[in-house]
Amino acid sequence: ISGLVTFLIPILNGFIKDALIDCAITFKDEKVPIDEIESEIFWCFYNLYDKNNLNDSVHPEKQPILRSLFNDSGDILNNEFPDIRSILDQKHAFSLDFMMDDFRLWFTNCFENIEDVQRLWISCLSYSDNHQFFQFFAVAIIYSLAPNISQFCVLSNKEFEVEFHKTKKYNLNLLLHNTNDLNTNLKVPTK
Repeated sequence: ISGLVTFLIPILNGFIKDALIDCAITFKDEKVPIDEIESEIFWCFYNLYDKNNLNDSVHPEKQPILRSLFNDSGDILNNEFPDIRSILDQKHAFSLDFMMDDFRLWFTNCFENIEDVQRLWISCLSYSDNHQFFQFFAVAIIYSLAPNISQFCVLSNKEFEVEFHKTKKYNLNLLLHNTNDLNTNLKVPTK
């Protein structure tokens, strides 16, 4: 279960309006025993987990999946946005590894409220290929932050990472809009 709790947050929020020691209060203002609501949440989460291969995103030994995601996103930058790729190279960001922590922690600390987390989930799951969604999402982040990145005054990759994490502010509406545009306008083969 380690690493899965963050994926469970949107499901919990969809089931439970409030909780007491022995029962949960649903959005219909019904009091439901904890065991019963826990069972429903578990089965919903299990189906979500199983049908969307979330195992690939959670386990540390599956980290190469993030590596291939960043490689594919880098290919899009190289092929479609060479000016942005050039800016990253000038700022000593020769790979997209500086985004690794964000992609591991989307559901805990990158967005300010649960509604944003739910919208990210819904958007991700609306794609037939989750890898492709996050591939375009990574490019959308770089694209939206490129003006800030071009202003960095850094001499190493470490300095770049520090500046990136100080500067990043994610506007989910803009990121999802750009992700959708990339998906619509770029011909990228699915995995």
